[in-house]
Amino acid sequence: MYAPIASVDSGAKPKLLRQKAHNGRKSCGYCLHPNLPVPGYPTNMLRFLERDEKGNLLCFDERSHESIRDMLEADQLVREKKLKSPNDHVNGLYGIGCVAGIPIFDVVRSFAVDYLHTGLLGILSTEIGLLFDTRELRTESHDPSSQIPAIERRLSSIKPPNTMAARSRAFADREKWKGKELRLFALIYALPCLEGLPKISQKHFQHLQKFVISLQILLGSKITEEQLLYVEQLLKEYVDEFQELYGPIHMTLNVQLMKHVVKAVRDLGPLGPVSNFSFESGNGRLASLVQGAKGVVSQICRKYLGMLTVCDFIDEHTVSNDVFNFCNSIMNYPYLKNTVKIDDEIRSLGFESVFEPNDEERRAMFSSGFLDLLENLTGLVCYNRVMYKGTVYYCKAYTKPEVFDDTCVKLIDSSYALVEKFIRPQGNLSMYGIVRIIRVSQVDEKLAALITTGAYHFLGDLKVIDIKEILCKCACMQLDNGNFVCELPNDFERD
Repeated sequence: MYAPIASVDSGAKPKLLRQKAHNGRKSCGYCLHPNLPVPGYPTNMLRFLERDEKGNLLCFDERSHESIRDMLEADQLVREKKLKSPNDHVNGLYGIGCVAGIPIFDVVRSFAVDYLHTGLLGILSTEIGLLFDTRELRTESHDPSSQIPAIERRLSSIKPPNTMAARSRAFADREKWKGKELRLFALIYALPCLEGLPKISQKHFQHLQKFVISLQILLGSKITEEQLLYVEQLLKEYVDEFQELYGPIHMTLNVQLMKHVVKAVRDLGPLGPVSNFSFESGNGRLASLVQGAKGVVSQICRKYLGMLTVCDFIDEHTVSNDVFNFCNSIMNYPYLKNTVKIDDEIRSLGFESVFEPNDEERRAMFSSGFLDLLENLTGLVCYNRVMYKGTVYYCKAYTKPEVFDDTCVKLIDSSYALVEKFIRPQGNLSMYGIVRIIRVSQVDEKLAALITTGAYHFLGDLKVIDIKEILCKCACMQLDNGNFVCELPNDFERD
């Protein structure tokens, strides 16, 4: 058996390694931080302090697979499993864990940092709670709790694309937020909603900003070494400032892991594919199959295997439309109506209508070089929705529930645009979009695929593009503190 990567939370990892739990001494799986007692607190309250009482930076040796193996094999007590008491350990390890014998498995570098439990449910949730709920941190100029109504107004005015998930619950209910709601807040809402609020100190805002920027980059599909070096420095500052802003008592293992997450990304790749989101989602689907208190395991097995059987039945047999539609309804497959296949990647959705361009749209066709469209104006039809590479794109004319806005897209030249209409010459296998380009402020190249924290301006002229120039959907936010454009860092961060 080969298992080069293990994606587990901080509760399961010690059991696999036979290591101290997250609150024990030397419980970090990446370095030999001793987990020190906090001055002024009981001696059994251990934390991963970044600095000592005199303000000196603490540094400790890194762990490696070879050093752990040699250390354990050399220690007679551990090798023979004759520890005198449960508290006996060798640098936080009780013995050789069950994963140590797996071929090519590295007991240090093969463990991914799970950003669901460590970054979102661990750090982000904690920092939001400390920032808005800790009375001791409030001053005349810094009182984040007084800004909650303003944050609620900004949150309620944002309409994300439907691929990014619906809005989170109210900010007042942030203690109940689940992982995907915290993910949505970190990747889209946090910086625009907190930026410029008068009662949130710039120091606290910039501290949270470092975490959000780092998370955005480490979730990217393509990460350069320059970006990793940049994030490494950001997170070193973040961990150091965390102790200064919120006190040593909150320096938990989750904060400590931020010092090692860049190394984990170098070894195992971006955080998205190795997170626990897919496993937690699978657990939720299996739990939804349980309808009674008796025979829970048999209920899950019977219903799950039954669903797989239905899939195989549809694939292997020729069935009537009624049977096919019934099986699809059981499997909750989306059923497309009024759709026309243009080519293998493009489908029109809904009914077509005759397109009669106005003067501005005619100029856009001419300036964009689509002279063949101008020569065949009587044969043009338009659509409100188009599916391209499995993603449904909408234009401004389509009436959609008000919680979503699917008109903002990113193009292959890295520009952003709002889709006005989709058009196609009848009998042609091409699909075009009439879009209005968005001008955004300049962003550092290291921060590609990041929230643009600057105002954008709509240009006066339209542009006609081939639909294959569209890369992805984006969120377009018009708030009282400015306008923002945001895209998700990869294809995994969606519902």
